Amino acid sequence: MSLMSFLIAIVPLLLLLASLVLRRYPGERVIERLRGLIDAASRPGTSAGSAGSRLRFARHRTVSGGELIARSLAGRAPPVPA
Repeated sequence: MSLMSFLIAIVPLLLLLASLVLRRYPGERVIERLRGLIDAASRPGTSAGSAGSRLRFARHRTVSGGELIARSLAGRAPPVPA
């Protein structure tokens, strides 16, 4: 393997790691835009049915990284030893 092919293979990894270190998560803006569209679509209009019939998303802040894993594991009991 030549040095050039090694650099071509490793550069995307280094860019991803650099963005994570700088706390710039790839795709975060897209998710926020989609969340805004969903929120706008789920808001009841003046001629729409009751306000309770539509979905509402309670969003306090964006959960990412280790906190997302922690929230998914919260409330689970430790595994039973075999």
